[in-house]
Amino acid sequence: MKAKLNAYQKKEHERKRIQKVVTLKKYAKLCKAEGIQSNRVNLGKVSTETKMNNPEASNLRKLAKKENSASKTKEPSSNKQQQKQAVHDQLTDRIKGIEEAMNKRKQLKKCMTSKTSKGQPVMKGRIQNILSKLMKQQ
Repeated sequence: MKAKLNAYQKKEHERKRIQKVVTLKKYAKLCKAEGIQSNRVNLGKVSTETKMNNPEASNLRKLAKKENSASKTKEPSSNKQQQKQAVHDQLTDRIKGIEEAMNKRKQLKKCMTSKTSKGQPVMKGRIQNILSKLMKQQ
């Protein structure tokens, strides 16, 4: 019975620890949003002392990130149009291939299921199917 209590206590301790971490992160985000310098929490790798001493460095990093993201997103519109056209062509070709395969399957099913007036299967369609398979193998 003592082992169960220890396991329960461990779980409870872990739950409280996780809850504390989550609340500290929320507090840190709130401090950052309000512009409050707190020694209790540090969000980034840079300490609050260096931020207070050199606020221009953080601004330079932000500007560099904005420039990099802007340069990555700009692409020539003609290249995008060509890519869209290529994708569209591939899709239409694929759809045509699928439709042809469906029609072929329907015709084969019609030949295979055809019956004579007495209810016997027609062998002509079956023989043609076997012959076409042999021709494909050669």
